[in-house]
Amino acid sequence: MPLTAVLPISCVLAVIIWLFADVDAQLVPNHVSINEKHKHIEADSSWLDKRQQEVQRVALDASNKEKVILDLLNTHQQFTASASGNVAAADTFDGKRAQVQKIGDKGGIATVDGHKAQLRTKEDDTGRHAFLKADGKYDLDTVASGDLKDPAKTAFAATNDRFDFNLNPKTHDNNTGTGTLAFNDKRILEMKTLRGKICVECDSGVFLA
Repeated sequence: MPLTAVLPISCVLAVIIWLFADVDAQLVPNHVSINEKHKHIEADSSWLDKRQQEVQRVALDASNKEKVILDLLNTHQQFTASASGNVAAADTFDGKRAQVQKIGDKGGIATVDGHKAQLRTKEDDTGRHAFLKADGKYDLDTVASGDLKDPAKTAFAATNDRFDFNLNPKTHDNNTGTGTLAFNDKRILEMKTLRGKICVECDSGVFLA
């Protein structure tokens, strides 16, 4: 082998050895322990804690086919994710729970930390609708119309008691897009109409101090 080919490789190896020797105290290798019989995995993660002092250790237990358990071993915190039938749920170590329930083929219910949302879908002559109701009082009707393939031939809209949103894309790819976005605040329009009525009544002498 020519000497010119050996020297660069030797230099690279020397640099690598020097770097590892210099930061040896900072590096902690990852260790993984797998128990295939019990479907249990323990591993040192690749991130440090907030104080940048202790490598986090995690364990994943998938022995139950309907539930996965994630343990943060350093802090003794446990998270679970489960699915059974048409219900999927996730629980945190501090007692918070998120749950999604599918109802038929046209909707479902989601609950998160005491809040509840309902989703219902339908398709009619105006397009594909998704109706969302949150906490029983916030409503939103979203609709996608057009061929839903060509951006220039597709339109999106969302309406509720206060706002009307309209999105008309023209072109788009994975990085950029062009189009128009419009919205209307019905409350402002109502306030303008109300102010106009008051001014007319004031000018007509109805309101006199």
